[in-house]
Amino acid sequence: MSPCSAALSEYAPGFEDPDAPFLTYHFFPPDGSPQSRRLSRGEFWSLARRAAGVLREAGLGCGGCFALYFSANRPEDLAFRLGATMVGAVPVTVNWQADTPERIAFKIERTAAGLLVTDGGVPPENVAALRERFDALTVFGIEGLASVAELPEDEFCADDALGPHATRIIIFTSGTTGEPKGVRLPYRSYATNRATFESFLQVGPGDAFAPLIVNPMHHTNSTAFTDWSLRRPDTHLHLVERYSTRYWAVLAQVAGRGERVVAPLVSRHFDYLENLRREDRLPVPADGLREAMSNVDFLLGSAPVGPTTVQRVREWAGRLPLVRFGSTETCLQVLGTSPGLDPEARQRAFEAGWRHTRNGEAQCGYYIGRPHSPHTEVRIVRSADRASEDYMRECEAGEPGCLITRGENVMDAYVGDDEATRRVL
Repeated sequence: MSPCSAALSEYAPGFEDPDAPFLTYHFFPPDGSPQSRRLSRGEFWSLARRAAGVLREAGLGCGGCFALYFSANRPEDLAFRLGATMVGAVPVTVNWQADTPERIAFKIERTAAGLLVTDGGVPPENVAALRERFDALTVFGIEGLASVAELPEDEFCADDALGPHATRIIIFTSGTTGEPKGVRLPYRSYATNRATFESFLQVGPGDAFAPLIVNPMHHTNSTAFTDWSLRRPDTHLHLVERYSTRYWAVLAQVAGRGERVVAPLVSRHFDYLENLRREDRLPVPADGLREAMSNVDFLLGSAPVGPTTVQRVREWAGRLPLVRFGSTETCLQVLGTSPGLDPEARQRAFEAGWRHTRNGEAQCGYYIGRPHSPHTEVRIVRSADRASEDYMRECEAGEPGCLITRGENVMDAYVGDDEATRRVL
């Protein structure tokens, strides 16, 4: 392999050994046990070059956008993300759990996406509605990827075409508080993401590392972890089609192989697990699952990690969870609880968050860790309003305030929304 652009060269070293394992895809047929599909690094690199061929055939080059619209997590989704670095194109996320055709059309229009990549599980009427609305939109189904020729290496984008400030991906926020915003995240954000997580999780060079990804890939969470996996040698990525009861059978299978398994989840996954136990519906024996979970680092985020969740993780895994805090706009990570902190000290810190009082009144709060120096910086200030006399004035210890952060992980802008960008940057 002879990658050309600076952006692509960040990923290529991880693929220098074509026979090394890279990705195991776990999927669930309607009937029967979980199935898996394995791809070596060479096989995945070939798949990404075919994806790059699709992008080039669609006329996409540096800065050109395309939308990823799937019905579940797919290896081809990740292949198109790597293929995008070969031609300089920009993936755009579609929320396959919630987006209506109208919202997908909004994302296509906002980013001027010229290509829609789908799978066979996407409702055909949704695709038809998008075709009717956008005459020039090219639609490609991943079922046809095997017949596409690999993009020749001499057609990869030029070495000066993509640098650290070029856009890597556009991830749309959920839109729960209004119109979704397209977050433009550059390559430098994901380089910082890798450095942050390797420091935070204490993953060293040569460590056999196995992230187990089940959260949807249209989220910033799975995007950050899969992008890190692309960049790092000695990583065996496990990608799960979607969350179901059988996820816990996959986890039991993956754990205990001598790899460092990290499972990013949210608190409700442990609520589901407790319900399965209570209803006697666990897919594997409870004792065996507990033994497997004792070999997994559970990284929880997206919602407050309170006493019930901490207790459940301790009960099942015999260890405390790791907590991460951040947002789409920060390429996922801003703060985290260090795995190097003594477990009892971490437990005391969790409890201090739950039991925090100020001036004799109980305060609502949770322990979310510390910034990741030198990659992320954080201050707690009384106000982020420029008109306030307390603007950027730091809070005292224990005083509620506004969390602000800076670092190379922070987004460039919201796509097509200068006012919203100005408010947060």
